[in-house]
Amino acid sequence: MRSDREELPEGFTKEDADKAEIFEAELLKKKSMQRGMSALAAPTDCRPYWPAVNVQVCGEIRVKYDSLGGSTSFLGPPTANDVANPDNYGRRQTFFNGPIYWSPATGAHPVVNSFLFRWGQNNYEAGRLKYPTTDEIVLPDGGRRQEFQQGAIYVAFQNAVGSVILNGPIRDKWNTVGGSAPGGSFLGYPIEDQIAPLPDGLGQMARFQNGVIYWSPATGAYPVTGHILNSWAETGYETGQFGYPTTDQITTPAAVFSQTFQGGTIDIQASPVLQLQIASGGYCAFTINNDRMHISTSKKGGVVVPPTASSHGWWEPLVNCPPNARANLRANLQYLDANGNWQDRADSFNTETNRRPGSGSTTWVAANSRCIHLGPRTWRIAVDAALVGAADVYSPKHYGNAIELKCS
Repeated sequence: MRSDREELPEGFTKEDADKAEIFEAELLKKKSMQRGMSALAAPTDCRPYWPAVNVQVCGEIRVKYDSLGGSTSFLGPPTANDVANPDNYGRRQTFFNGPIYWSPATGAHPVVNSFLFRWGQNNYEAGRLKYPTTDEIVLPDGGRRQEFQQGAIYVAFQNAVGSVILNGPIRDKWNTVGGSAPGGSFLGYPIEDQIAPLPDGLGQMARFQNGVIYWSPATGAYPVTGHILNSWAETGYETGQFGYPTTDQITTPAAVFSQTFQGGTIDIQASPVLQLQIASGGYCAFTINNDRMHISTSKKGGVVVPPTASSHGWWEPLVNCPPNARANLRANLQYLDANGNWQDRADSFNTETNRRPGSGSTTWVAANSRCIHLGPRTWRIAVDAALVGAADVYSPKHYGNAIELKCS
C-alpha cells in the first residue's frame, strides 16, 4: 500500500490512508467503465486525494487545488467534501491547513493563516469583505495582502495578525500617499481593522503603523500623524473641539508642523537638534518623531503570541541636511512606576544604523516590550539619533507622548 512507502500527513492514520487508496482505486475503475479513463482527469469532474477517506474535490475548487499542487500543496489533503455556503451562492471546501472558497463572481481562492483568522473575525463571506478575489499576494518588502470583493486584508510581516481596509475613500487616500509600497508611504501598513462607521454614525477611520486616516462625508479623507496626532488625540479626536481633519499636514519654512481641522488648526513647533557635518563643515538641523504607542499582536505557528507594547521612532531633516544624509537610531520603551518615575524596559532596547529619514519599516527604529499580565500601565518611547559622518555623539533623547495601555 502507498502508506507503506510514503510518510502520512499529521492527523491521518495508516488505516485511513489504506481506505483512501482503495476508495480512489474503486472510483477510478467505476469512472473508467462508465466514460473512459480520460473522464477522471477532466477538470470539471471530481476525484479523491490520498490519504483523505471518502472525500472528493470537484469543479473549480479542484482546478484551483490542482494548480497549487493538490494534496502536496500548503493546503494539505482535503478534510471534507465541499458544501454550499449559507448564502446559497458560493461553495467552500476545507483542507488540512485551510479552506478554498468559490463563488460565480470571484472564482476559487484559498484563505489561510492570518488572512483566515481576520476574515473570520469579520464574519467570512457574510461580512463586510464578502468573497476573496485573489490568492495571497506577497509584497516586495515581505508583507502580504489578499483582496476581497469589498476590501483587503494586509499582513505587515510574517506571522503578524492581519488588518482589514475597505475599498473606498480611506483606501484611495492611502494609495495616493504610497500605500504599502516599500518606502512609498509614511503611514506604513494597517494595524487595526478599519472602523466604519465611527460612533457619530458618519465618519470612518483606519489606523496604520505611523498614523491614521479619518474620513467623513463633509471633509473627505486625510492622514494625521506624529505630534499633531498626539495633540489631536488629547482633545478627543473627531469628537473633540477640532472635529475632523480638512487638509493634509504641512511643514512650514519655520519648521512648524501644521494641519487644519473643522474646528481650527493645530500647529506644532519642531524641536531641531543640531549636529556638525564633518565632511561639509556645516550643520544639519533635524527633528525626531515617533508614532503613537500601541499594542501589537502576532501569530507564531498559527497561535496568537502574547501582545507587546510597541512604538517606532525616526528622524526628519529640517535645514541644511544633504540629500543622502543617514542617521543611526536608538530607542527603548519606558513605563511610569508607582512613584511617578520613568523606568526603562530592559527588553525594549534596539538600535538601527544608517537609516534614511522618514517613517517606514526600512527607516524607523522599533521598540517593543512584552506587556501581558502587567495590567494598565503608562508607556512612552525614548529615541535619540546620531548623523552618520558627524561627531560620534547622539542627540538629546526625544520622548513620545505618555499613553496608558492595557495588554490583558
